[in-house]
Amino acid sequence: MHRYRTFVAICVLLVVGALPLGACAPYVYRATLISCGAGCRPHGIACCTSDSAVWFTDPAENKILRLATDGRFTKYDIPTPDSKPENVAIGYHCATRCVWFTERKGNKIGLLAENGNVREFRVPTHSSEPFGLSTDGQGVWFTERAGNKIGHVGQSDKIVEYNVPTPHSGPLGISAGERGGLGVYWFTESTANRIGMINEYGKISEFKLPHRESAPWGIASDPENAWFTERKGNRIGMITADNRVIEADIPTPSAYPSSIFEGRDTIWFLESGSGKIGVRYFPTISVPERPGVDHEFDLSKLGPLNLYSAFPGGGIWFTAPLQRSVGFVHVYIPSYP
Repeated sequence: MHRYRTFVAICVLLVVGALPLGACAPYVYRATLISCGAGCRPHGIACCTSDSAVWFTDPAENKILRLATDGRFTKYDIPTPDSKPENVAIGYHCATRCVWFTERKGNKIGLLAENGNVREFRVPTHSSEPFGLSTDGQGVWFTERAGNKIGHVGQSDKIVEYNVPTPHSGPLGISAGERGGLGVYWFTESTANRIGMINEYGKISEFKLPHRESAPWGIASDPENAWFTERKGNRIGMITADNRVIEADIPTPSAYPSSIFEGRDTIWFLESGSGKIGVRYFPTISVPERPGVDHEFDLSKLGPLNLYSAFPGGGIWFTAPLQRSVGFVHVYIPSYP
């Protein structure tokens, strides 16, 4: 039986900018930890396959883990030794369930099928350091941090690579979106101070950020906008449907925001430096005048966290490597007036 530990806290609303919130009412959140074993050091996490299972990578044990709804774990070995699996994403082209993952040291893209078999696809560029990934109806798109490329694995099982126009841009996060009726994939250029967008035909556009050396890191998208974090700039930002770049400061200094995800009426992001999880809440998809930060939840007692997946029903999944656990934050957010 795996250990469950629950932390309950009352937080006071933190507001940036003029937001229609009324009085600062307290928000209640509950964080639950689920231990994945003594040798486990979970990293990337994704929710959920059709069976409501949560999946995550374990670089320490070189495995992919599945957490079922009954709290039990299943572990799957990666064929390449010491592959350093980074991130994981749910595949939508499979009959029931499958998950894709990046192997940073193995220089491969992995696919775990519903029967438990693992297939690996070697990235053509040597030592490319595949990092972020986002699935489509045929396969997966991914970033090559050292290779300075965006890659795609499709139905042919071949990897096609596209060069990022800016040299040494350090592409990291990637997220699916839509522009002009075409499928697009937004990505961050961590060392070039840009946000990139590649469409389904491989055409890349780039958007320069207003502040120098902001180090864009994670990225998420909704039907109209792309949301991203600025690790050095200590901000979250948004690119609107008309290509405006809007930024907002994070209340906590030196928060070092990293991963970011869209949830139900929310944008969630991790503050790696402060151990907090931030949230931007909006009752509709309409573009706010400022992206803002509505609230921060302090989980610093758990040690360094990785935030990688929003739960469709509300809340966020995260991994806590030092606690050898995965966790879930369920939040009660009062309705806006």
